[in-house]
Amino acid sequence: MANPRQRRKQRSNHKAVRHSNHAKKRLRKMPPLKAPKALQDAWDSQLTVKQNYARLGLLSTLNPRAKGGSEFKVPSTSTVQDVQEAQNVAEGRAQLSVGRGRIIRDENGNIVDIEMEETEETEAGRDDEDEEVLEIPPEAEKWVAQTHAQKSEKSDLIKELETLSQRVSRVPRTASGGERAWLKQVVATYGDDLEAVARDRKLNPWQRTAGEIRRSIAKAGGMQRLR
Repeated sequence: MANPRQRRKQRSNHKAVRHSNHAKKRLRKMPPLKAPKALQDAWDSQLTVKQNYARLGLLSTLNPRAKGGSEFKVPSTSTVQDVQEAQNVAEGRAQLSVGRGRIIRDENGNIVDIEMEETEETEAGRDDEDEEVLEIPPEAEKWVAQTHAQKSEKSDLIKELETLSQRVSRVPRTASGGERAWLKQVVATYGDDLEAVARDRKLNPWQRTAGEIRRSIAKAGGMQRLR
């Protein structure tokens, strides 16, 4: 049963608020990329931020843990031999490794025999296992090939960004006008005795420490400029 408010809405000629297509397009529009010109030219607006950073060889985060969307599912590579080995394990007929044995018991639980593995693993076999090559899944081959193909583009972009970062100069920080006026009053009243300034509750209502006041004075240009 509808409540009175819904009945009034049905009787009135009020229409639901609807955004125009132009407004919807503006709502979906991505904000402009505030970055160097080289990064703007190489940026792909069809990709996400993480995908763009991965394509350009940059890090989107300093956290090494993988986030959602970074992993890809590795297809199953189980073969008939793997299935047969699993069946042997289930039936107790699995091949024993070197230095291990199998205890055989009768129906009453008494030990009847002990089977030991007679074949020994040679050093050459161990070397072959150590030199086993990691197989790349079929789904990951495309990604690996794309990464190798984009090495030149990434290196050129990174070199240009490194060159731009070396040209940036450090912006000098200065004290504001109000802080300079307060520091002048502090220096005129106490001089170099900053410990007394830290204890003065009227002149120092923010309870700044002597170290904080000293850094503020250095930021304002030093004692000589404040006197």
